Amino acid sequence: MNTLKVLAITSVAVLSLASCDSKNEPAQQKDSSQTAQGTAGGKGTSDGASGTGAASSTAEATAAAAADSLKAAQTAKATADSLAAATAKQSKLDDKVEEASEETRKKYPSAYDTTPVDKEPETDMAALRKAIEYPKEAKAKNIEGKVQVRALIGVNGRVVKSFIENSTHPIFNEPAQSAVKKTTFTPATRKGKRIPRWVTVPITYRLVS
Repeated sequence: MNTLKVLAITSVAVLSLASCDSKNEPAQQKDSSQTAQGTAGGKGTSDGASGTGAASSTAEATAAAAADSLKAAQTAKATADSLAAATAKQSKLDDKVEEASEETRKKYPSAYDTTPVDKEPETDMAALRKAIEYPKEAKAKNIEGKVQVRALIGVNGRVVKSFIENSTHPIFNEPAQSAVKKTTFTPATRKGKRIPRWVTVPITYRLVS
């Protein structure tokens, strides 16, 4: 009897446990369902917030890109305007230079003009020789040579412009041209009137022993 009671009690206890577990199972399932729903709801909220943040960042990036594009366009326009203004200014300067060149061509004859004159330009050769300087380097190296300077003599007898017509050594070019520019000439005349005229001035550089 004692054994049976124990078994019966044990059986009852087991059944009671089983019954309690059975009663608690629906509640646990309900709690699990609620937890799942809560998790799902939280995820949806998180996704929504993330989507809103991404959209905001995209809008800001687009606005920044648009601002940069506008700034670049304004800079390009300013550069183009500046270039156009500089081009127009240079064009005006070129026109003035061309007008001045044309005026010079009208005022002065060409370097090899053959128009007859009554008298060609003349100068005091002694004065010219005094103005000539022998280059030190040429002296040191025993270099001799000849230079022909083509010079335009104005109506006042001064050299208007000049160039090297011929030279045996470039070391003599600058001093020869400088000497001619320092020299005063008697201007050419035609029909009793002074006129500008080109003349060739030969200069010889020779060392005296």
